Amino acid sequence: MKRHKRLVVFQDHRGQFPPGRVFYPESLLHITPILEELRSEKMGQPKYFNTNVQFFLNEIIKYFEGIHDNHNAAKTVYDQYRTGGHQYCLYLRNFWLSGLTLNVNIERNYTLYGLSGHDRSYRQLVKNGLKAQINSLSFVNIRDYYYPSETGGSEHKRDFTIPSFRVLSHNWHGIVSEAIKGAKLIVLNIQSETGGVQFEVNVIRECGMAQRTICIAGKKDKYADALSDFYDVIEVQSSGPVPQNTPEIQRLKDAIEYLTNDNFMQKNLVRDLSDIKCYVIEKNIDLATSQYKPEILSDVAYEDYIPSSLVSNWNLFSRHYPEMVQHWEGIDKMIRIGQRPDISQVADVMYEALGTFYLAVTLERYEEMAFSVGIVGIAHQIITGQDPIMTDCCGHAAKCAAWGDNMLLAKAFGDLPEELRK
Repeated sequence: MKRHKRLVVFQDHRGQFPPGRVFYPESLLHITPILEELRSEKMGQPKYFNTNVQFFLNEIIKYFEGIHDNHNAAKTVYDQYRTGGHQYCLYLRNFWLSGLTLNVNIERNYTLYGLSGHDRSYRQLVKNGLKAQINSLSFVNIRDYYYPSETGGSEHKRDFTIPSFRVLSHNWHGIVSEAIKGAKLIVLNIQSETGGVQFEVNVIRECGMAQRTICIAGKKDKYADALSDFYDVIEVQSSGPVPQNTPEIQRLKDAIEYLTNDNFMQKNLVRDLSDIKCYVIEKNIDLATSQYKPEILSDVAYEDYIPSSLVSNWNLFSRHYPEMVQHWEGIDKMIRIGQRPDISQVADVMYEALGTFYLAVTLERYEEMAFSVGIVGIAHQIITGQDPIMTDCCGHAAKCAAWGDNMLLAKAFGDLPEELRK
């Protein structure tokens, strides 16, 4: 296991779960049912494993990849403005209505969410209203699903996909402030009064962007006076798909078109955000600052913060991962000296690696995700002599290693399938 200077365990709002129980962070809600399948008894059946493991692993990696790709796309849009003055529209989205609860499973401790047609419709409206004349920029809401860039060929998905920063509780204020400062126009979608919305409104005013901001409000009379200095406040329904042919929607389209095409050019200086890393799981590490002295938290890596709700996951992971590595090293040593390992022994390690990968995902530990999923694939190839699952797993491992900034490991896993075929 990769070692760091220190591990910081802190109390979060959920408290500590019983030993042995796995907690699923809300940030993983779209893949929680799939993660549950990875540790189901059915996965121990070879036929079920061979039929489903590729799909399950592909969906998990695709989920992480979608958020990373959108975060990187957002950094590109922002940097094109910072270094070249390329203008963009900032969509400050409605987080309140962006996830609909579909099912709650208390025994398995997960909630399944759907996508909100309301928020998606506005993203699509904003994106299409810009007519590709300027860029668009927004922020990830974990209750939405984000498609990897490789799916960008789908026009339907492209219409409502806006490059989006993945911001977290400890860094969102600074990133949102800089994005507001650099925008040519802003579309602010307000459906609920929260501290976050008030912060955004205050920054908009401080940056002199009130007259460049269009507000979409569920009830205009609640906001008309408070936002009287904004370019326009448009009242629309607060739920369901957005109607396309109402006077209010046409007014919104006209406002976007006008502010997009007027002579205003944003020239505010903004700071470089190219070093902002993407993390999918929100650990609320700002809570740790009230529990530890600053010198203790100095230079602690994000992955080494363990909120109390994830302590049980960590304890399971920290026991299983070293065991998996030790068992795999024994098999690898046998192969290197020309001995064929016992197939049942390889199968045991493959299942160990699958279970370890599952735990590493819940903790977002990328290097350990890489090693675990890589071992799953290589072990499967040894057992069956077939390449497809191995090829997929090595590709997944390469992506995980790259997200963990270990490019040497990423290259090693990327090259491995061809080496094994030789």
